[in-house]
Amino acid sequence: MPELGEIRHSKEIGKKGAYFWKWWECELCGKQEWKRTIVSPKSLRPETKICKPCNIAVQKRRFNYGAIRDFQRQK
Repeated sequence: MPELGEIRHSKEIGKKGAYFWKWWECELCGKQEWKRTIVSPKSLRPETKICKPCNIAVQKRRFNYGAIRDFQRQK
């Protein structure tokens, strides 16, 4: 298992394309996976800081909160 922060090229980890990937941990749930870096291995920053399931849950919460708030304004 790779160490957190380790960076590899797509070909080394069996992914397609000419990208660099970083082994990282989701800030919300702690899930570890490979995440594509934005520009180069020097940027060291993944495209997002949370995994896809957590991102979907956050978006649902924001949408539901906004829908409730808008409904309350109409009254």
